[in-house]
Amino acid sequence: MKKIGVVGAGTMGSQIGLVFADGGFETLLYDLTNERLDWGVKNIENLLDRQIAKDKRDVGGKQATLARIRKTLSLPDLADADLVVEAVFEEIHTKREVFAELDRICAPHTILATNTSTLSVSEIAAATSRRLGAWESTF
Repeated sequence: MKKIGVVGAGTMGSQIGLVFADGGFETLLYDLTNERLDWGVKNIENLLDRQIAKDKRDVGGKQATLARIRKTLSLPDLADADLVVEAVFEEIHTKREVFAELDRICAPHTILATNTSTLSVSEIAAATSRRLGAWESTF
């Protein structure tokens, strides 16, 4: 895996993006507006600054992580991602719409994942033509 997409730049999406970028992955952060994307990146910067203040990271490490994050307003930019994590509003219709669109634009090898905490993963995945992973069906 080299390229990760995150759909949704809110609190959870930005933190998910941070984890992947910090792990060395090219990370594309998608949202509907520049304001939301800017908020997400600012949230990531704030989290990194807190780590610097606690001597858990240096400024060079912060810059390296931020350099691996790219913002996009275009969902098709995620087409060649190896993994896309959906982190949008916790509403089944919205998540199913996102998954249906990702299924349409992403390569067959792309793994689609959800950050849902309350909704049925099977019901979300049913919006795609992709096979539900065995590990997902155990939850």
